Amino acid sequence: LLYLFFAPAGAAGGALSGAVAGLGPPIAVFLCVLYAVHATVVALCGAAARAAGVPVPRATLLAASNANIGGPATACALCVGKGWKSLVTPSLLVGNLGYVVANFVALGLYTLWNGWFLPGL
Repeated sequence: LLYLFFAPAGAAGGALSGAVAGLGPPIAVFLCVLYAVHATVVALCGAAARAAGVPVPRATLLAASNANIGGPATACALCVGKGWKSLVTPSLLVGNLGYVVANFVALGLYTLWNGWFLPGL
């Protein structure tokens, strides 16, 4: 029964492969820069919190980082896999909150983009 789901998904991917064939290296570079900046910001926020006298455990930083990059499912899997039972619920909440915020930000940016750069579309 799952083949009925995977067959159309694979067919669509095959049709798109020609359009995105040369985009692999630029996308890989973009993702490396994105994750490097994210890791730097998380490390700096953790250091700033420690300097301000608020010791944030490394597990909390890692769970929050994973919730923001990978979403609630991967953050929950990380917390369960590492045995951080107290961080499972917060990671799910932060990941879902990220989805909510990102949807509104994306809709706002789309509206601005269409209004400024593509008027009339």
